[in-house]
Amino acid sequence: MMDIKPLSKWLFPFFRKGLKSGEVFEEKDLNEAVLKFWYGRRSKEYYPPKEHDEWLKNRLEHSEVLRFRERAKIGKRLEGPTEVDLVVETPKILTFIEAKYTADIDCKTSYDPYRDQITRNLDVGNFQAEKGGKRFFFILLTPEYYERSRFFWYRMQECMKDPDRIKERIPYRSINFEELSKNIGWVLWRDVIEIWKANEDGFHLGDNDREKVPLIFRHFEEAGLV
Repeated sequence: MMDIKPLSKWLFPFFRKGLKSGEVFEEKDLNEAVLKFWYGRRSKEYYPPKEHDEWLKNRLEHSEVLRFRERAKIGKRLEGPTEVDLVVETPKILTFIEAKYTADIDCKTSYDPYRDQITRNLDVGNFQAEKGGKRFFFILLTPEYYERSRFFWYRMQECMKDPDRIKERIPYRSINFEELSKNIGWVLWRDVIEIWKANEDGFHLGDNDREKVPLIFRHFEEAGLV
């Protein structure tokens, strides 16, 4: 993995591109960021709040599906830890970035047919940020907006425009849903590439890493991301 310094050179324009509230990010803070790729499940760190388990257990107990009612009796956690494609964590901020290429978001979990991947990220991420006294942000990264042809398009439209729709899916949380809605952003892969090209002369890369850049761009072109 490339060691790109300073981190703020690409993180700052990335957040400004995707978030209405991008101005809350400070250059010094971003340079101290820790990046964690495909993180959370193996470390068993990013579990949902206990309120979710209690709320879901009550639903399962009254479900018409026998296996759901039986599962509610076991007493163990009803949802495992979330794995996040990229976590950007600073002393003040926790950001979950979910990246997609051709796939859509997951529309359900094992015991909740309404628990989509975006809702899960918002619930778990906000909960984890609160524990650390940090502000939470969520960004979806996709090749295109895929208007009306992907489930994530509909979910993102709802979450970014109507905080009450988030509250409907996580009614067991007492949080500022309006602020959470403002802290949701969307970035395209081509935006990431443009940010890189605009700032690559300012990155401090070793010779080995700098040789990889043309190969990475070629891969992005072949994948249709440029």
